[in-house]
Amino acid sequence: MGKLLDHMESALTDAGWLFEPLDGLAGLRTIVETSTAQWPVLVLEYAEEQQVVTYSVMPASTPPSKLLVMMEFITRVNYDLPVGNFELDLDDGEVRFKNAIDLEGGELTDEMANVLLFTNVDTMAHYMPGLAAVLQGTASPAQALALCEAEDEDEDWLEA
Repeated sequence: MGKLLDHMESALTDAGWLFEPLDGLAGLRTIVETSTAQWPVLVLEYAEEQQVVTYSVMPASTPPSKLLVMMEFITRVNYDLPVGNFELDLDDGEVRFKNAIDLEGGELTDEMANVLLFTNVDTMAHYMPGLAAVLQGTASPAQALALCEAEDEDEDWLEA
């Protein structure tokens, strides 16, 4: 494991999450579970570039018939996100949330690793009900975003 991943391993261990190395990549994989959903989280290290990227991957892919409404929802969400972004793979329907840190000229600390990881997971948890509503066709993209913004979920679920 690279030096950057050592800090990310510490963040995962401190959170009490089991993880495994990614085959063929400098990275780690864990599963995050809330009371309403579970999904994989990937942590990738790009040592030469001094970057760490985290991805929360939605557990269900978007079928072709839902791509346009999912794109609209993601665009609406991304517009106001201060950190990170949602991505939609138009070929296979995968939806994921990505955030990253570029450390060129600096050094990753355990605190920075925790912020990177928990920002990623908390953002996915916050928008998961809207993603699910769009995928299931129970809300328009605007309604799904309003649902997420109205939800006053317990922000401390990750610290339990």
